[in-house]
Amino acid sequence: MKNIQIVTYKNESELLEQKKELEKNTPGVNIFYTGQKTSAAINHNYGIENTDDDIIVSMDDDLFGFFPGWLEELIKPLEDENVKLVGARLFDKHGKIQPTSSGSNNLNDDYVDVTKQHLPATCIAFRRKDIGDDVRFDEKFIGSGWDDTDFCEQLKAKFPKGKLVINNKVKLIHANEMKEQGDNWITNRDLFFSKWKHLKQATSVMVGTPAYGGNFQMNYVEMTIGIVNTHIPWTPYYIKNESLISRARNTILSVFYHNKQWDKLLFLDADTSISPDDFAKLVNTKHDVVGAAVRLKSKDQIFNITKILKEVDTQYFTVEHIGTAVLCLSRKAVNALVDHAKKNGDVYTKGVSGADGMEYYDVFKTGVKDDMYLSEDYWACMQLRELGFDIHVDNTILTSHAGNVAFSTIPAESNKPIDDKV
Repeated sequence: MKNIQIVTYKNESELLEQKKELEKNTPGVNIFYTGQKTSAAINHNYGIENTDDDIIVSMDDDLFGFFPGWLEELIKPLEDENVKLVGARLFDKHGKIQPTSSGSNNLNDDYVDVTKQHLPATCIAFRRKDIGDDVRFDEKFIGSGWDDTDFCEQLKAKFPKGKLVINNKVKLIHANEMKEQGDNWITNRDLFFSKWKHLKQATSVMVGTPAYGGNFQMNYVEMTIGIVNTHIPWTPYYIKNESLISRARNTILSVFYHNKQWDKLLFLDADTSISPDDFAKLVNTKHDVVGAAVRLKSKDQIFNITKILKEVDTQYFTVEHIGTAVLCLSRKAVNALVDHAKKNGDVYTKGVSGADGMEYYDVFKTGVKDDMYLSEDYWACMQLRELGFDIHVDNTILTSHAGNVAFSTIPAESNKPIDDKV
């Protein structure tokens, strides 16, 4: 253990709780505190340059849950020379797997190979001989974000047969809930993809679904299984037990706004579905606001749209309003709605139970406009049009809308006995 150095970040005075845990559960190992530098990349590099141990463990200052022997367990995969980077399995303070750039939630295996993806540098271990003098955190990245993804790509380029591994035997709590990412996140992302031109920048989607009582119709569940095969990065975000639909939609939109890793927000109701191909069509569209017409629960074929304004082409037409049962918004459209809410003071910090503390935006209002009482989704459409966005409907997308149907009894007919096989 003498050849292992733990490097952690920020000032030692801010690390008292973590420091206590580390020293108790990692005896005989030096813990090096870098102090807060100007960026995450500079922090990492400072730690690398100021230690001389064979194995380096880099971690953030907000990790907890260390147990006796955690370090020995973490670095075990490095006994395999093909393994070049090991990361701990991260959970949030509520015990849920924390979303990471690895994209893998596999807890069945002790060691999960995520070489095709990346590892966040929240807690990673690597050999000094592997990074040598040429692999470092690129200090062109501003603040934090994408510097660790870039570090992974450097290792993969240097060792084409090397592996990146998540160690499920080391489960740690990452206190940072990532409620909001810095303004530099998109800048850093663009820098990353300009540097690694062979990597395709895929549209990343947040699928927001209000599910009262936590209930989902089978058509919705089958659809989510199907869209996995599109290979489009998407993350579900569910709101359950929220009886006020406008507040549920506000929460979904606000979470999307604060998390810059997503490019598109797709509202999809828990009783609605579309095909995987149509999912890809919606999220890859060039339009900022695109929905699909959904049939209302009626014997007549009535859709959740109002007045058609213009036929754009054979695929799209524009309307005054469309429901949010299937509605895709670009980040540009969401930003415009949030900016308008901020300008008008429609901001609050006490949202749904368990999610307080974040800034929320009252976008999905209800009210009277031009002698018509608008629902929360129609109100948002009105606002988007006033902000200069057209409300597009993709006429090539077919949707399904499931729900309960009441069947009333009718008088039995004597010449039509009940079929006992039914």
